[in-house]
Amino acid sequence: MSEEQKIVTIDEVPYLIDDLGESCIKLLNESSQMSNIANSFALMVQATMTVADMKGKEGKKLLPEPYQAEDAEPEEDTSH
Repeated sequence: MSEEQKIVTIDEVPYLIDDLGESCIKLLNESSQMSNIANSFALMVQATMTVADMKGKEGKKLLPEPYQAEDAEPEEDTSH
């Protein structure tokens, strides 16, 4: 009975696992782990930014009317 060949696909190219050296496998595994960690951090940053934006919007809803000094004339809109 023949032993089944184990194949790994990297960048859509198949390789026999037995043909890969230990250092190659180690580096590829470390690269994969680092990418997974980076993706996790990216998700955490995105979630944090979303929550910060939501809290900012909720906080702005609670702002009182803007302050205007009683003797000050309203500013003219010069944006036209």
